[in-house]
Amino acid sequence: ERRTAPGRQEVDASVETGVPELGARGAVAAVPSEPEVVLVAVAALSLGVSFRDGGVDDEHVERLVGSGGQWPAILVRRRDGVVVDGAHRVVAARRLGLDRIEVSWFEGGGDEALIEFVRRNVSHGLPLSLAERKRAASRVLATRPEWSDRRIAEVCGVSPKTVGRIRVDERGRDELPLLEARVRVGRDDRLRPVNSAALRERIAEVL
Repeated sequence: ERRTAPGRQEVDASVETGVPELGARGAVAAVPSEPEVVLVAVAALSLGVSFRDGGVDDEHVERLVGSGGQWPAILVRRRDGVVVDGAHRVVAARRLGLDRIEVSWFEGGGDEALIEFVRRNVSHGLPLSLAERKRAASRVLATRPEWSDRRIAEVCGVSPKTVGRIRVDERGRDELPLLEARVRVGRDDRLRPVNSAALRERIAEVL
């Protein structure tokens, strides 16, 4: 007999493949505003490599086990079954002996998956530590150097000044491409000119 998390009618869904990735520089729109939730076999899911410093937190897993499967749907990349958000829930489901778990599909690639994971774990569930959020800001900056400091700060749960310092530090190590661009993409996806004087002052402060 199949065991599933309570509260939802079972749907015969498995991991599908062949979904196109979003563009490497495209906006993060890989999760619909009202995503469909289906039941997927726990055995079909892969946890991938954890972004968290300590990997899976056993105490958090046990708290989830205590809830008996009453948790939100996890987010899974449709093309390969890698869990984008919800690794602790998957581990808890395995300990509970559940065969299936509620899933919402994610349609993006690796860069988009990281951004979505960070955005979801800044404050809910098991929040990322400050060190993890700073590392996330560095990773997002490496893949989205055209994004404004405020936009990256909002996603990663750090201050715009922190992102600015990371931007200048990594530019000094030649790890970021073309950070002197004349425009940046804001939180509303609009292009805005960079304040060159302010940028020079920020570089001088760091140096």
